Amino acid sequence: MTSQLMPVDPTVGRTWIAGSLESGGSLSRQLRGSVDLQRGRVQAVLPAEENADRPERGFGARDASSALLLAFLRESYGLDVQLVVEDELLRRSDHQDVRKFGTPVVFYEDEVLHVQRLSAFDTSDALEEFLNWASAGHPLNAFLVAANALDPKSWNGTADQAALQRVAGNVELVIVGAYDADGFLVWSPDSQTS
Repeated sequence: MTSQLMPVDPTVGRTWIAGSLESGGSLSRQLRGSVDLQRGRVQAVLPAEENADRPERGFGARDASSALLLAFLRESYGLDVQLVVEDELLRRSDHQDVRKFGTPVVFYEDEVLHVQRLSAFDTSDALEEFLNWASAGHPLNAFLVAANALDPKSWNGTADQAALQRVAGNVELVIVGAYDADGFLVWSPDSQTS
């Protein structure tokens, strides 16, 4: 099966992604300050019958969008890439809650970043569960980064500013929640566009 991401009006998509990044944590802001969203491709991840140019409207089928997202990621990227998700609610001091889900986390100052290799998601349900745990929904800011951009030795530990810059510099795909959390908008830099 070849997954097809849907075209989206570039202005609508870039505006939505920029707003999500500006509302996010330190990694989102680092990335927003270091990349030109105009120099990349924006696409929608949602079922074909939905309107990609209305990211503010939901359609009640996030599980279908997660399946499309996982298929796209597997077809387009190596399994060793890392998925990093900013947790907009949990903080470093929430020790028990942070580790409850059992996936690796990295702390940057008081912020929590959930991290997992793409190979860890054997089903779209596993990806959906990870995204639901790592982010309450808005903003859902996730980043697919090159393998080992975030040193696995720092997993369940602390990252410094240099590590955050390294992650931002190795982003292969930005994934943000859209469509009332039922779908996603993705942005890839020019080097990843076809």
